[in-house]
Amino acid sequence: MASHTNLVALASSFTGRYPTYGDDVADWLSWCLPRGIDASRPAPLALATYERETKHDIQPLLTWLRWCGPRRQAHLPPPRDEPPAQPSTTPITRLGEQRLLAASPQRATPPEMRRRQHPNMLTATQTIRLLRCAARRPDRPATVALFLLAADGRIRPRQISSFDVADIDIVPHTQRISLRLAGRMPLILPPVVAEHLAAHLAAYPRARQFTTYDGRVRVPLLRNRTGGRTTAASLSDGIRRIAATADLELRAQAPRITPGQIQVVNLTDWYNLVNQ
Repeated sequence: MASHTNLVALASSFTGRYPTYGDDVADWLSWCLPRGIDASRPAPLALATYERETKHDIQPLLTWLRWCGPRRQAHLPPPRDEPPAQPSTTPITRLGEQRLLAASPQRATPPEMRRRQHPNMLTATQTIRLLRCAARRPDRPATVALFLLAADGRIRPRQISSFDVADIDIVPHTQRISLRLAGRMPLILPPVVAEHLAAHLAAYPRARQFTTYDGRVRVPLLRNRTGGRTTAASLSDGIRRIAATADLELRAQAPRITPGQIQVVNLTDWYNLVNQ
């Protein structure tokens, strides 16, 4: 079965070739991943079930599957001696830790592409509680940083303060955004990240422009009140301030929490949980 990272790479290439089908493929991936279905090679009944449940036209998906056929092997990871993952049948609870861990993109990210694991990583449940608290302050730079760290294990804490507006693209026909990382495939981020980023840019509309030595103009993505670039130290302090307003367990850890301790969780499930 293709991993989350491989599917994102395939989807990014496909939408570049067929931009009008981007929304259809995004909906298909969102439907398949929580059910443990391989979106690049589904069982015959999966398409019929998807069409019946969503009422969507499957013609774009037939193009997607034909396109994936000769390219799928190039994106598959080496085989591992472990049984295939089974779809989770655990009902969603308020925290939903089991499902979030099973569907976490961190598990599908190749080890060489993940950020270094902190010895005192927060658990998925603790990360979810911290995200809930951060969501009450959607415009803060630290809130955006928290959701970026929880979205994908390839985003490193030290990178976040250096992101520019030019590193973000809107995925056509979707509510998702694409984040460009140096030397890597673009990351497709879930809608909840786009919402908090939009709230931050609306609350901090002023931005300074910086000109590099080669004449390129850079506009910081995460900003402070004066329009300058938010520093890594400022983001760390902001995350600790958010943790200090959370429950007793996180409040006790707040003085020692760092961005590197944030666990990767499935933000699509998290968004569904808090809005149910």
